[in-house]
Amino acid sequence: MRLTMYRFVLLGLFATVVVKWVKDLSARPLLADMAVIAFCAWCMLSMFVIHGIGVGLQTGGILFIETMVPYLMGRCYVRSADDYYKALRLLFFIVLCLLPFALVEVMTGAKPLIRLFGAVLPSVEITMMQPRMGLWRTQGPFEHSILFGAVCGSIVAGVYLVLGRGKGFMTRCLMTGAVVLTGFCALSSAPIAGMMVQILLMVWNSLLRAVKARWLILVAAALTMTTVIGFGSNQGVIKWYISHFTFDGQTGWFRLLIWDLGTESVRNHPLFGIGFNEWARPAWMPGSIDNFWLLMAVRHGLPASLLFFLAFALLYGAAVRRGGLDEAAAACKLAYLICLTSFFFVSWTVHFLNAPYVLYMFIFGSGAWIGTAPKTQFSSERPFLRRQRSGTPSSATPGRRSHAMPRAAAGDSPE
Repeated sequence: MRLTMYRFVLLGLFATVVVKWVKDLSARPLLADMAVIAFCAWCMLSMFVIHGIGVGLQTGGILFIETMVPYLMGRCYVRSADDYYKALRLLFFIVLCLLPFALVEVMTGAKPLIRLFGAVLPSVEITMMQPRMGLWRTQGPFEHSILFGAVCGSIVAGVYLVLGRGKGFMTRCLMTGAVVLTGFCALSSAPIAGMMVQILLMVWNSLLRAVKARWLILVAAALTMTTVIGFGSNQGVIKWYISHFTFDGQTGWFRLLIWDLGTESVRNHPLFGIGFNEWARPAWMPGSIDNFWLLMAVRHGLPASLLFFLAFALLYGAAVRRGGLDEAAAACKLAYLICLTSFFFVSWTVHFLNAPYVLYMFIFGSGAWIGTAPKTQFSSERPFLRRQRSGTPSSATPGRRSHAMPRAAAGDSPE
């Protein structure tokens, strides 16, 4: 069994998070929790059916650990806007630490992080890919450049809307720009598209903040565009998206072929998938499936993908429906929904595995409080604690909260 550092952490925290989830009344079970558990159970069952008890216990067990533990960590330990802010602050610090290594790698092709870690313990394999635009693709500490870009780009909206709240416009742009630059060093189309989706959604929200129905207008426009593509293209919506969001035509062609052959495999094995057996493809074609939803269906059957999508939709829908939030919680809500939207688009051309998968499961769980926290919390808590620039103690001005982040300008509510 492969035991990486993050797996040691997850195994060590397993009992703690499960007990806290069961006992903590504020983290009461949600339908999304049940959907995540059902997803894990179905994946384990598919492994039993395809490979037997031994492989089922090993691979199904570690999938359960990598799915449930980070999800429950987010569910149980991120319970307010202040917690969400602190989690984002840590992720932002990690991305900033990766930035200088990413710049070295994109300019020289060297792999300083992997070689550094590999000098202590076995690390991931070095992947040297063809340069793009005269630059080398940054792999960072992950298995592939596309994972590096997806991880770094996952916090773009959170940095601008949550960490940057109350700061000047230039400061917010510099913070967000550092994240975008780090993710861009991967030179991978899917993560760059994901970051662009986040930026465009924030621009849309800012330009139309006075229009209450702005998100309904956007949804209607998206559905109209989807209908036009569906009727006007001979590829279909999904294949059109896959083929157009790539750096080069060869990559897009491969992903279309993966979609065609992968969906054929799902049609032939719809219930339990094929496990870790080879999927039907030409001998010259690589075995990777660069599509999160498709790989889940190929490996564990269509019910696995549907259950994961159900959990995703329940978390998304609960956050969308939640109203009555204060400004800080509303900023967290918007950042969380934009992050999930970006994940949904990126996941059609990326397979998340290992540490990036664990991170995204934590992100999913970290926003569950938005739909479950009592409304009284938002009138009493003081999120995003920091001292005012004047340094005036709260006792000097009765009724004033000296450590609360300044309120946004009128009409600048992020909801």
